[in-house]
Parts: sequence; structure tokens; C-alpha cells
Amino acid sequence: MPHGRKTGGRTAGTPNRTTASVRAAILAAFDQAGGAAYLTKVARDDPPTFLRLLGRMLPTQVTGEDGGLVQLGLADALSMARRRSMRSA
Repeated sequence: MPHGRKTGGRTAGTPNRTTASVRAAILAAFDQAGGAAYLTKVARDDPPTFLRLLGRMLPTQVTGEDGGLVQLGLADALSMARRRSMRSA
């Protein structure tokens, strides 16, 4: 492999066009499916699927009461979300 400067390809930080177009298509489909109302229906009708989506969206670090960081694993975060959804149901 040659050493030296990079001379071709995308510059650092430039988003991949395919990724951007797929993301736009997913967001358009989400809007057409009903947006938040669709997610509410999925949460009621298929909680495991909704919780998997929620698990991907939750941060892996949460600030504790004293301002320090609290590390959560995915299993812990999903367990907390399940308990909350059961209380509100």
C-alpha cells in the first residue's frame, strides 16, 4: 500500500450520498405512515418492536441526580423503558 497523502475520494466529513438518500427515503416513508401516530400504534400493537427501536434511540450515558454520569447497558435501558410502559398502560 503506498504511503503519502490521500489524493482521491471524498474529503473527510462529507456524507455518503447513498446513506443520505436512504435516510431521506426512510423519513419520507415515516411521514406517509403517520409519523408519531404510527409509532404510537406500533407501541400499542407490537411492544417488542417498539422497544427495540427505543433501545437504539436511547443514549448510553445518562446524567444522575448529582450531575455525574450513570452508565446504562442496553438491557438496563430496555428494562427501564418496559417498566415505564407497563406503569402507563
